[in-house]
Amino acid sequence: MHYHTGMLARTLILILSSLLLSSCGLMNSGNDFKTNTWEQLWVDGVEALAQARLSDAQNFLRQAERTMAGDPLRRGITLNRLGDTLLGMNLKEEAEKNYRDAVGALDGDGGVLATKEEVSSLSALAMLLVEKGDYKEAEEILKHALALAQKASGNDLDHVKDKQLQFDYANSLKTLGLVYEKTDRAPEAPREYLKASRFMPEPLLQNNATPLLLKVLASQRTQRARTFTTEEKNVNEMIDQWTPLQERAEHAVEQGDFESALPTLRKAYRIARTVNPVNDQSMDSLTVLLKVLNKTGSFSESERLIAENFSHMKANPPTKSIDNALGQMGNTYMCQHNYPQAERMINLRLHKRKILRGPENVHVAETLNDLGKLYMQMGNYPKAQESLNEALKILSVNDRLDDQLAHVVKDELAAIRAHK
Repeated sequence: MHYHTGMLARTLILILSSLLLSSCGLMNSGNDFKTNTWEQLWVDGVEALAQARLSDAQNFLRQAERTMAGDPLRRGITLNRLGDTLLGMNLKEEAEKNYRDAVGALDGDGGVLATKEEVSSLSALAMLLVEKGDYKEAEEILKHALALAQKASGNDLDHVKDKQLQFDYANSLKTLGLVYEKTDRAPEAPREYLKASRFMPEPLLQNNATPLLLKVLASQRTQRARTFTTEEKNVNEMIDQWTPLQERAEHAVEQGDFESALPTLRKAYRIARTVNPVNDQSMDSLTVLLKVLNKTGSFSESERLIAENFSHMKANPPTKSIDNALGQMGNTYMCQHNYPQAERMINLRLHKRKILRGPENVHVAETLNDLGKLYMQMGNYPKAQESLNEALKILSVNDRLDDQLAHVVKDELAAIRAHK
């Protein structure tokens, strides 16, 4: 997050860190005079730093640090920003001292916020040590920073939402690669550079990059392009094989010729899955295949297909083809009066339809009606009434109370009231 990686990155991370402090309860923390004074000075300092008003930032942050001298966490955070400011003023010895003091204040706190700030300070400190040629201490500090970052992310940096932590982790990896280059261990550097590229945009990695790092990035671009070309070729080949089979099977289904449709559908379904188990082609074949199997009473095969696909469909973002397949899965269990499994399918479809189409879409009302009918079959009239009332409310919002679906829902609600 420091000046070495460019003004844009530094400003962005400063803003993110300000939001992080607010969300963790360090800001607006009551009527304590010292805390409120520190908060105002800290915010003024960060704003000045983001605007490159470095003298102002230095004054505000020094005052803030003195105000909270007895609070290690706030003091450490302030010293970290003060180190950034001094680095921007090219006062590197003072910046190094502030980063070391920040680490001393934050180390041992154990909290997630303190750990993230310590990673940031360690990363910046190591970069200054590399500039001085103190590679041994820099390497020790960087490895410590990387371990702390993993700990703060719960060992899942790929999915952590904190961009500051990802950035500082990547910066530490990049600097560690540089240490390896400077200490006659260049073959080890590309590994660190590649890991860094997962968390830092390439333009930032290119800033002050060594020839070896630039070579690694160029090789990675070439590999990505090659992979994309191969994947695109595989998809196109799959579609060329799948399309005539699917069209022939759908025509047979329209003619009621389920016997000839089934083997063609099975083949089309398997071909589509060679590329992706939940692509549109796989889901379209699965939908028609389940429809035919349900009509012919071949429920054991239907259930095998559901078991094969359910977890993939649940884990992936909603699409229209997944929505259609879930509809047939629900039908599979409704046909067998297996209501608990049908409820599972309909509820997942409802969840995905709300995301795909919006919570007040008419298609959501259709699924709520399906759920209401299911609960009526199960004898769970309170839940049925709740689902049907929600469906009717959506139809009202869309000015669709005169539609056939609205009349069906009203009749079902009347039947529930009569049952009472």
